Amino acid sequence: MPYITSVERIGLRKGFEQGRQQGREEGREQLLLDQLAYRFGQLSEMAVARVESATAETIDRWARRVLDASSLDEVLSDDA
Repeated sequence: MPYITSVERIGLRKGFEQGRQQGREEGREQLLLDQLAYRFGQLSEMAVARVESATAETIDRWARRVLDASSLDEVLSDDA
């Protein structure tokens, strides 16, 4: 087993944490896309692109809206 320096260990840990965070964000995006498609039918490429480019905070806001919204436009509106 090769020796790993403390600097390498720190780098590996940071890389692992960044990967986990990215995976969580992609999971939230996919869950929202699944919920939107289930509720409103097949999504347009524009709607998918909008979700995929949204910030984590926006994804969370839209995920809450999908529970009560009557349309896809209502969910994805820019209103806070």
